[in-house]
Parts: sequence; C-alpha cells; structure tokens
Amino acid sequence: MPYLGNTKGRNFMPIALLCIDLVNDLAHKDGKLAEKGYADFAEQNNTLNRIHRIQDQFRQQGAMVVHTRTCFTENYFELNDNSPFFQKVKKLGALARHSWGTEFLPEVAPFKGKEPIITKHRLSAFHRTRLDVILGSQKVEKLYICGVGTHNAIESTVRDAHDRDFDITVISDACIACSDEEQQSALASMADFATVDEFNKIALELTL
Repeated sequence: MPYLGNTKGRNFMPIALLCIDLVNDLAHKDGKLAEKGYADFAEQNNTLNRIHRIQDQFRQQGAMVVHTRTCFTENYFELNDNSPFFQKVKKLGALARHSWGTEFLPEVAPFKGKEPIITKHRLSAFHRTRLDVILGSQKVEKLYICGVGTHNAIESTVRDAHDRDFDITVISDACIACSDEEQQSALASMADFATVDEFNKIALELTL
C-alpha cells in the first residue's frame, strides 16, 4: 500500500497520482485538437519530461499511478452535443476510440497491465467512471493531479474530487493549458479547493 510519510507522522495516508488526458489528439503537435495549443505549451515548458519524472517518482515510492483518457465510439453517442467544446471534438473526428488520437503519449504512457486506465466521456475524471471505486478500494485519501488541460478537465476533476472529500494537490508545473494566461487563471481558481505546488516541492515531500 503506497503511503505519504511514516506511521508516526501526521501525513500518513495512502496516495495516488492521477494523470489526465495525456493523449495524442490533445497533446501531440499532429493531434486533431493541436490548434488549441496544448502541445506548444507542453514543449515550451518541458512539461512532458517533468510528468515522466513525476510518474517515476511515484512508482519508486510504490504509489498507484492512474491514467485517464476522454474518448468516444464511432458515432459519438456518448458526446454532449450541447457543449461547444465537444461539438468541435465531434466535427473534427477527434478522440475516437481505438484511434491514434486516443493513444497515450509514449513518454508518459501507463505501464501496460500494471496501472489503471479510466475511460471517460466528460471533463471530470469522476463523472460516471470507475475512478472512485478504484481509489476507494486502495484506500487512497490523497490525490496528486497533473495532465491536460488545466482550465477544463483538471479543474473539473479537482472540484469533483473536493466534493468527494479527497485531499488534493495539483502539480502546477505538470499541468498543460492552452496559454500562460489560462494556466495562471485556472491554478488560482483551484487554490480554493486544493493545494497547488510545483514538482520540486512535492518530490521533497514524497521522500521525507
């Protein structure tokens, strides 16, 4: 069982890393949603390399690493046609199940067969998925979050996790937004519901 801290410390609790929507259509320069700017932001800020390092650190600590991806069947039956964002996804034929676009970026991909993959059809990683069941079965209380995109899927997940009584930390320099402005706005908004820290501080916390 992965824990933060030792049995004598106040921070003793099971932990997990949640990596949100690190798939080709969103975060690769050739993805169907590349024009949103996620790939450019990640490249400019070296974010994928940092996420890779974070995943390794959690794995070394014996913590669970969970991955999500948003995807839809070929007819997009699960898609919310009332959403401007998802309307564009459908128009571009993006995030289609079993396509290259919903494959994970190689540098931050799950360990095959060893890490949970959550398929979702909305922004929040908790919305009608098995994430709550998985975290509950592992007695996870503290959740670290990174991935795409800071101002939509991550923020929605953070608010949802907050209402499920998780202790949440957003890894600020491991989140990918469309722009610096959206990044800072979303991080400021999430500070009301979660701890927002950079990777270096979290890495030190994990090794104490």
